Amino acid sequence: MDVEDRVSRYLEIVDLLKLKDFYPHQLSGGRKRLLMFAMVLVRESKILLLDESFYNIDDAHRESLEFFIKFSLSNSNTTLVMATHDKKILL
Repeated sequence: MDVEDRVSRYLEIVDLLKLKDFYPHQLSGGRKRLLMFAMVLVRESKILLLDESFYNIDDAHRESLEFFIKFSLSNSNTTLVMATHDKKILL
């Protein structure tokens, strides 16, 4: 899969594909955070560090991101290190 395909895939996962032509300053704070997730996940790094990354993300997007992260990590060699105070989102 080439980079453009991966970018489109991850933007679709975080529900931002329809906003792909927007600049970051045109997005809300929550959507900027979702964009940051997509940017990180596109790289397919060996280690993913998350520090309170789900803070202030609405429940619908949080659930889809949790599912996606679980699915992605189960099918990759990526290690997740996460700091959070929210027991509900522990993977």
